[in-house]
Amino acid sequence: MIACVAFVDVEAELHRLGFRRWGQTQTHYAYRSNGEFVFVKMPNVHGYLPESVVNEAFNAAELPLPDWNVFWGD
Repeated sequence: MIACVAFVDVEAELHRLGFRRWGQTQTHYAYRSNGEFVFVKMPNVHGYLPESVVNEAFNAAELPLPDWNVFWGD
């Protein structure tokens, strides 16, 4: 079991911080705000990401970590 976050919550937080989807690769979405970038792995087919993956993306971009609504998934 892995602590997961719904991707819609991740994207909502990025939008709240002023980031908008800018592009994508085969595995990640890129978000941009005022010349700053955040790269977030694409969610699984159910729309979820491991919390650790989301936190790594926010930490790499030096963004504050919100109190995610976490649930246990496979």
